Amino acid sequence: MIDFKEVDTESKEHANVLFELLDKRKYLISHKRNTTYKEHLIFFKNNPYRNWFIIYLDMEVIGAAYFTYDNFLGINLIIEDLEIYKKTISKLIKLVVPLPPKPSERSNKFCINVSPQNELLQKALFELNAIQIQSTFKLN
Repeated sequence: MIDFKEVDTESKEHANVLFELLDKRKYLISHKRNTTYKEHLIFFKNNPYRNWFIIYLDMEVIGAAYFTYDNFLGINLIIEDLEIYKKTISKLIKLVVPLPPKPSERSNKFCINVSPQNELLQKALFELNAIQIQSTFKLN
């Protein structure tokens, strides 16, 4: 069974769990490798997210997810399982309601940025009838 626990930024246990998940992350978009625990704690305490969850499967930590104030969902799982991705995303978007749209700022629906290497997440999103709306590039 997939469950979520809201991240408590006062919890050392949550800080540790999220740091371990960060270290195990396979696909990177905005995160850089080799984040120190001290850097992680600063980010953790400043919690920039609207909602932030630790994801459990049968009481075992399998990942984390967050919702931003511009209606983006970030999801990182440490297991590679198409059905788990689909069930997790489906449960998350039923749990949190998108904020009202703002022209040129946020959509009326949730969006997800996906690493081009994360083919499993892309497949899960297509199977959930998500629509690919853009490809994003970072300039050097």
